[in-house]
Amino acid sequence: MNSVQEIFAILDPKSQYGGSPYLEIADDWYNGGAMEELKKTLSEIKHQRNPHLHSELHLLVDEVRQRFGETATKGVGSFSFYLGFFKRLGVAKVRRILAEVIQAEVDHPEKLFWWKVKQELKR
Repeated sequence: MNSVQEIFAILDPKSQYGGSPYLEIADDWYNGGAMEELKKTLSEIKHQRNPHLHSELHLLVDEVRQRFGETATKGVGSFSFYLGFFKRLGVAKVRRILAEVIQAEVDHPEKLFWWKVKQELKR
């Protein structure tokens, strides 16, 4: 037997090897309803997505605003306020700054975040 035939012999439940335990696990998983659960969960996540957040930058702005509890619609703290700064810095720098702030575990992370943004813009 060549290697391809050996593989099919192992996967075949009627072969002398008795079938693969992986096939039995996959069959149980699929027939046990886990696949339907996964489809349901994914469809719920898909429906929760905001259609107005269409770029990585917009998603980042939304993530940061939610993390800092910003709800302003105009002026300081608004979506456009954050977007203006983030466009000047770029996604990579903002993600780096946010990671540093999260790791710092300070009392007011939003203040540290904006201080770091200010420092970065001075460069």
